[in-house]
Amino acid sequence: MHAQRILLITWTGLIAATLVSWLLGAEHALGGPPAAGAAVALVLGFAKARIVGRTFMEISTAPSALRWTFDLWIVVVATTLVVLVLA
Repeated sequence: MHAQRILLITWTGLIAATLVSWLLGAEHALGGPPAAGAAVALVLGFAKARIVGRTFMEISTAPSALRWTFDLWIVVVATTLVVLVLA
């Protein structure tokens, strides 16, 4: 029962992050520069990718080298894309 509750909370959080990303998208901007909304949407997208990887793909139980590589990939690619969007 406990694992199902964690998965439900995780899934609900992912849905909420998706809705926020959608609201911040270029066509649905809530104000402010479109690049800022795109940057926030990118960060949310990569946060969601990390959550999916850790929770649903079970990277959290993988060897530590794989966990660190996955997290490093998330940080490097997300940072690069946000810098490119804001430049």
